[in-house]
Amino acid sequence: MNKAERKRMLIVDDNEDDLIRLESLFETLGYDTTTAWSGQEALERLESKDFDVVLLDEFLPDVRSETVLRAIRRFTVQPWVALLHNNPGLERSAFSSLNPDCSIRKNGVGAVADALEQCLSHAGALALQNP
Repeated sequence: MNKAERKRMLIVDDNEDDLIRLESLFETLGYDTTTAWSGQEALERLESKDFDVVLLDEFLPDVRSETVLRAIRRFTVQPWVALLHNNPGLERSAFSSLNPDCSIRKNGVGAVADALEQCLSHAGALALQNP
């Protein structure tokens, strides 16, 4: 598969270690990944390039995740958004105002990939095995 056929993913996380691990994993799974460590950087990336999937951390150092999601929801063609969080008891309803397509607990990069695959499969959206 050439790079032009790969699904485009934006990974937004202010934790550099998590960002590097997620980028490496999803590149291995066949995604064309772009990273952003802040909300402002994510907004800039979203304005300059179309993405199929956005992994968005719940806490960013400068711009709230809600602001990034609101901006995404104004696009004509919207990427599929998974909100990443660290709260083991978090229910999707806690983020209903954010309106993500999926809420995924950050419990290691492998767990994030597995949870994203389940979310995408359940939604009938993009598939990780065949991006």
